[in-house]
Amino acid sequence: MHSPAVTAIYARKSRPNESELSSCEVQEAICRDTAEAFSWEIKEVFVDDGGSSETLDRPALSRLIEQIELGVIRRLIVDRADRLSRNLQATARLMELFDRYDVDLIVVTDPNFGLSAASRLSSNIVAAASEFQLEMTRERMADSRAVLKSKGKRVAGPAPFGYRADPKTKQLVQDIEEAVIVREILQLAADGATLSSIAALANLKRWPGGKGKTGSWISGRIRDLLNNPVYAGEIRNGDSMLPKVFEQIVYTHDEGKIQMTFHQDAFDLPDGEVG
Repeated sequence: MHSPAVTAIYARKSRPNESELSSCEVQEAICRDTAEAFSWEIKEVFVDDGGSSETLDRPALSRLIEQIELGVIRRLIVDRADRLSRNLQATARLMELFDRYDVDLIVVTDPNFGLSAASRLSSNIVAAASEFQLEMTRERMADSRAVLKSKGKRVAGPAPFGYRADPKTKQLVQDIEEAVIVREILQLAADGATLSSIAALANLKRWPGGKGKTGSWISGRIRDLLNNPVYAGEIRNGDSMLPKVFEQIVYTHDEGKIQMTFHQDAFDLPDGEVG
C-alpha cells in the first residue's frame, strides 16, 4: 500500500512593485484552497519573495528541489506555471525533474496541467511565451532608458556626491552642502594638489562622504569625483557627452578660476598612491 503523497506549495514574487494580487501570501492562500478542496495536507510552503524567474538558483526553490530529490515531496501546487520559471530551458529542467521523481504538478489556473506529452508541449509554449514577454519588457526598458539619456535625463542609480534625486522627477538637483565640498575639491585639484593630499584634507576637515559618513575619503574616490562630467552638467554616453538638463556645480570657461575638462582617466593615480 502506497503512503499518501506529501504535498507542498511554491510561491514566487519577482518584483516588489508587483500587484498585491500577485503577492506570495495571496498565491499561498489560493493554493491552500485547492489543497483543501481535495483534502490534501500541506507539509511545507516554499516562498521566494523577490526571486528572479530566469534562474533556478533561488533559496526556496533550491530547498524544494532538494526535498523532491530526497523523495519527500510528491505533489506540488503552484498558482501559475510561470511562478516556477519564465525561462524555457529552466522550465524544461523542472519538468524533467518532476517526471523523474514522479511528482504531480498542480497548477491552479490550469486544472488540466499534467506531465503528459501534450502537457509538456503546453508548458514549453507557456514558458517560451513568458520568456518572450520578459525579453520584450527588457527591450522596452532599454529603449526608455536610451530616450531618457538622449535627452540628458538621469536614468537610475544613486545620485553622485554633490547631488540628490528630486523625489518627484527623479532628476538631479544640487545638495547645497555637498556641492560646496565638490567645488573645493575641484579647486584644490586645479591648484595642483595630489589626490592623496586632497583625501587627507577632506578627512582632516571631516567632510561628510557617502551617506554622511566622515573619514571615508581615499585617493581613488577623489579621482572618480574629478573624472565625473556630471559636475559640469553632462552625462557620459559611451564616448560622447549628452546635453545638460540639470544645474551644474562647476562651469568650464576660460575666465573661471576652475578650468576642468571632464573625461575618462583625466586624473590617474600617481605612482605610489592607492585607491
